[in-house]
Amino acid sequence: MYQFLLAHMLSVEQYGVFQSLLSLVALLSIASTACSMVLVKYVAHFSAQQQIGKAYSLFLFFTKKLSLALIFLLGILALFSAPMIRFLHLQSFSVLALLGGIIFISVVQSINDGTMRGLHQFTGASVISVIVTLLKIVFAWVFVRIGFAVNGALGALIAAAAIGYALSFIPLRHLFSRAQESIAIRPILRYFFPVLLAVLFSTALYTIDVILVKHFFSTQAAGEYAALALLGHVVLFISGPLTAVMFPMTSAAFGKKENPNTIFIKTVLLTAASGAAVAGVYFCFSSVVIQTLVGEKFMAIQTLVGWFTIAMVFCALINVYIQYFLSIHRVFCLFIVGVGIMAEIVAITLWHDTLWQVVMGLNAVMVALFLACVIYYVKVHKLNICEEGRTNSASNLS
Repeated sequence: MYQFLLAHMLSVEQYGVFQSLLSLVALLSIASTACSMVLVKYVAHFSAQQQIGKAYSLFLFFTKKLSLALIFLLGILALFSAPMIRFLHLQSFSVLALLGGIIFISVVQSINDGTMRGLHQFTGASVISVIVTLLKIVFAWVFVRIGFAVNGALGALIAAAAIGYALSFIPLRHLFSRAQESIAIRPILRYFFPVLLAVLFSTALYTIDVILVKHFFSTQAAGEYAALALLGHVVLFISGPLTAVMFPMTSAAFGKKENPNTIFIKTVLLTAASGAAVAGVYFCFSSVVIQTLVGEKFMAIQTLVGWFTIAMVFCALINVYIQYFLSIHRVFCLFIVGVGIMAEIVAITLWHDTLWQVVMGLNAVMVALFLACVIYYVKVHKLNICEEGRTNSASNLS
């Protein structure tokens, strides 16, 4: 709702700036998603063992270390602000300053959110999430209406997230009365860094194109592409919960030496079906969708929206494969996706005469990367069958 509201309120050029900055935020704040995933896993484990002191120690460790890392990162961001302003064709430093604030508050908030969910305080986490969403919409409407434009849209994110961060300490207040207990941090960090890399690659797949289009195209074209990305990313929004449910189920099945393929294949089929349905609606009713969701000023993307959504369907399927491979401890998939991201950057850098060219290049890269994931899946599946066969043979002989 927040982004669709801004698509209506901002001009095409302003929305292009906003969406490119939001894509940059997504890339630079990947630690927030990785932190949340790690904290949910380990805090839940400590809580189940009645080791709340260890959960508190882990919470403090991430809060302190990541706060210092963020200060260092934001210092680098300030140091290279001039090249970034030129690369994205921005008008002032203020938007980068706001961007830094969004990155900081999103990461520290993810620590509290992951801890809450790990402690099974789902009601508190959900209520805060709803409050933050509503505040974003209200603040954005007010700030943009009084003339702050892009700065107002970014400021709304900071204000809403800051309130959400303050509220998140209420469900966690019992944690601060516990004594800290020593924890083995190395195994946690060994889990954290592959997760961080996976989140980085998954995010880069659907954000790097928006940033590059902002660099290579006019502000008008970049704004139109931003609206295109917003509509296409609906597929990712729908498939996200499916992947989130699949990961723990395939991970648990793998840990119990059971076959996780049935769960995985069902997720692939549901993702493909939901994505195809969205793409079908866009192809058949593109003008109605554009007018309703982003406004008539974006009608220039009418012929592109269906094709861009097809690319996002393959992107969603690739993400399902990434999560599946990670759940069965096959990290080579990250190398495959890394190569795909480099191919995406090269394709857009070499062929960007028109937005149509960018969209077709994106489709080519996504299809090729999807096929590479399928080939790797077949290889891994055959390897697992061979390993099961050797295990069964050894048990029969014994």
